[in-house]
Amino acid sequence: MGKLPLGDHKMTLQQIRQSILVHGTGRYPFNSQWRMYLVDQLEILVRHLWEAKIEEIYVDGSFVTNKPEPGDIDGYYVADAREIASGSIYDRLNQIAKSDVWDIRKREPDEEGIIKPLMWHKHRVELYPHTDDPPQFPESTFSHNFFVKRELELEKVL
Repeated sequence: MGKLPLGDHKMTLQQIRQSILVHGTGRYPFNSQWRMYLVDQLEILVRHLWEAKIEEIYVDGSFVTNKPEPGDIDGYYVADAREIASGSIYDRLNQIAKSDVWDIRKREPDEEGIIKPLMWHKHRVELYPHTDDPPQFPESTFSHNFFVKRELELEKVL
């Protein structure tokens, strides 16, 4: 077991569960139970994305580092720029989820007063929409909605 080299790594959720991202290494012991819980929560949200026909999903943040107990999983999914700008992506995903956890415009403070989306409060996961072709809108429209560094791409296995 070693560390993942920089770059994109296609993995299934099952592969993540069995990887050093959950179990760590002798050099970096992880709280595997907590990390497994985070992957379970990620799977709930990824299944919503798959149902919405969104399959390009990336995971990054402290979860893909040697931090023993990351506070959450960060990531993004690739969606249509018009759906992101109009907010219809959130409506569509909320219908699938039967809740409003996907609307990242709805935020509440965490225990430290940091404003987090409802998704984080329920799942300890933050997945933001991203597009490879952002339309020309004011910067504030997209400022917190996009990730640029790709670390781990989830692969759908049927």
